[in-house]
Amino acid sequence: MQTPSSHWSTRPTLLSRATLTAAGDFGRIVRRVIAAKPTPTADLYLGWSCADLIDAGKIRQIAPTVFLSGRTLIVLRHDGALERLPDHDRLIFVTDDDWRAGLADPGLPSGYRAKLAMIEAAAAKRMEARADVIVAASATLAARYQALLPGR
Repeated sequence: MQTPSSHWSTRPTLLSRATLTAAGDFGRIVRRVIAAKPTPTADLYLGWSCADLIDAGKIRQIAPTVFLSGRTLIVLRHDGALERLPDHDRLIFVTDDDWRAGLADPGLPSGYRAKLAMIEAAAAKRMEARADVIVAASATLAARYQALLPGR
């Protein structure tokens, strides 16, 4: 039996010489390395439940947390290591982290808060601005998004 992460149609190049030369920004390099790892988020939300659709080619995994079904792009938490999103007509942003609250919570481990700041916050802001639909994993998070971004 295949694992969900074995369904990836392509895997992003992580740190080619050109990437290192062009990036120049250490934070950008770190984001690419961290975000390019296989992710349980993708397995949880689409990999396991939609394995048959992925196998049939109806959903393509184009990065660890980015899927494409027809002209609909589905982004789980962040856009992974992609330099830019593929062409699409509709973007669905799936989130299960209240990154805003997490950044302010001194009770969270500093490493996790650093990940929130370096990956989740920047990506979430981009996805929130572009998303046609935002899917939140809890009623509390959905209420926060409804207050912040009504209609999505």
